Amino acid sequence: MKFDLENSLSRLIDYGKTVHQKNPFPYSIAVRLAAGLMAVGKLLNRQDWQEEGIDLWKQLARPSISWYATTYLSDLLISHQMVVGQEIKDWELFWTYLKQTWNSQLCCYTGPHVREWQNKDEPLNYFYNLIMKCWFSLEFPRFKSHEIIHLEAVLIHSPFSEDLKLIQNDSFYQLDGVYKGQKWLLNKAYEHTWVALEKKVSAGLMGEKTFTPFCFFTGQNFLHTFVCQGGRFSQLEFKMLSSHSLEFLFHFNDAGDKEDRDKTRDICFYWNDHAEWQVRVNNQQSNTFELGQTIQWSCQSRPAFTMVFELLEGKGQFLGHLAKGNRPSQFKLISEEKHCQAYDRILFIRTIRRTGPSTLRAVLHFSQS
Repeated sequence: MKFDLENSLSRLIDYGKTVHQKNPFPYSIAVRLAAGLMAVGKLLNRQDWQEEGIDLWKQLARPSISWYATTYLSDLLISHQMVVGQEIKDWELFWTYLKQTWNSQLCCYTGPHVREWQNKDEPLNYFYNLIMKCWFSLEFPRFKSHEIIHLEAVLIHSPFSEDLKLIQNDSFYQLDGVYKGQKWLLNKAYEHTWVALEKKVSAGLMGEKTFTPFCFFTGQNFLHTFVCQGGRFSQLEFKMLSSHSLEFLFHFNDAGDKEDRDKTRDICFYWNDHAEWQVRVNNQQSNTFELGQTIQWSCQSRPAFTMVFELLEGKGQFLGHLAKGNRPSQFKLISEEKHCQAYDRILFIRTIRRTGPSTLRAVLHFSQS
């Protein structure tokens, strides 16, 4: 039995090396190969494999866009468990990023959202969420129901490494970076965290569904999210006006499409449809609003933030709406439930008329209470 297992491992490693040499694996799979070379090389006393693995491991330690997706972070974390003792030394930047984008209070990834999906009223869980939860021994209601990822729990080593003590949960901090030439900023406060991401180019047909220029996280027993997704703007910029205010500039190149209802939704913000959210316009219940009016959100019986829109450049007439609707990243949109239920609420700005290029400005002010 031992001989057969070792023989199978050897053939698997040889096959992986051959395929990778002919057609390099995607980043996260290449990291798994490097970890496998080191781990199996050590197990079978193959010094050549260990050396190849170490070289590849060090080459892959540089920052990658795969760090911005929890589905790929899952692969990376599994790989790191295979090479205990090597992970921190060569991957310091990775562990710093991991530490700063994981929120142990909310039990979720709070870095730039470019490939994250929504599962009904909460973000879709990946193995990343489970492994981080296990390392920190956190109890959170979202993980009490059985999911497919729980079958992967056998891959989790506990404790993983003493170096995990480096991952702490600071109450307040900011982190910034660049994703494909687009700057991003993460801001963690006591009761919430938000991350903003520039948009300079289209993310593609599928990428547009999950590309999220803004995401706000809050909650105690339930994770609430408020996101900017979809829309018809060609570019988006953001700027912090103060420690509690954020400005968005939405740029439009065309005059809009009056024939297609969805294409007149120039700007869209979504939040999970939950009783703990309350929304008002100028302190009154309403399902429409005009530019210049103040939209107020409260969550868990406390003020959360306000938002005001205005036309900064160009000419046009716009109207805001509040309604039910699913965010583009809603995972259930690709299932049989597509037309049966809305899991989100939506705020959208609709073009009534617009001539030529224009810019809409939105100012988001976070509550200090």
